[in-house]
Amino acid sequence: MSSEFKQFSEPARLYAQYLEVVEKMERIFVDDIVSFLDTVRVRMQAKLDAGQKVEEEETKEYRSWWIEDVDDKETNDDDYVPYVWLERKNEEIIIPGVLTLIADMNEATEAERHQLSACKSSLNLPANCKLSDRRLFTVSITYGDSDPVEAVSEPILAILQALHRVEKKIFAAREKKNRNERPKSKK
Repeated sequence: MSSEFKQFSEPARLYAQYLEVVEKMERIFVDDIVSFLDTVRVRMQAKLDAGQKVEEEETKEYRSWWIEDVDDKETNDDDYVPYVWLERKNEEIIIPGVLTLIADMNEATEAERHQLSACKSSLNLPANCKLSDRRLFTVSITYGDSDPVEAVSEPILAILQALHRVEKKIFAAREKKNRNERPKSKK
């Protein structure tokens, strides 16, 4: 199946010719999304109790958010808390104006995953939010031409708070189980 190369395609030529413009447009695209997500985080943080904090982790492709109690920082391992994540270069964030979040938790047992998935039924989300069953659950928030920060901040915060409430129950159950499994000391 070898074919001989004859010439570069027109799209390849255009890409090479306008590579600088393409790269600049991508930087602007990413910077706008990062600014939007940063503003959403600040808005959510402003609505949280003083003893709680919206934590985040960002990679080149994804951004994750979760709630932490400030005074419990040392007791919970960030790798084992429920969180939401999103693809930060998803063009749907800008057009048509849809932010898709996926709820997940690393190292959760099947029973814990079931508890976390079940919390979606307790969510009272506005009509612009659509739930589906990917990972723990997925929420697509549509805002179109409306204020995107306003449209997504409250629903995301409601999701994070619901996950955090279940997290508290999970960690309390784990702690109780660990206490019960410790060998009794002889006196």
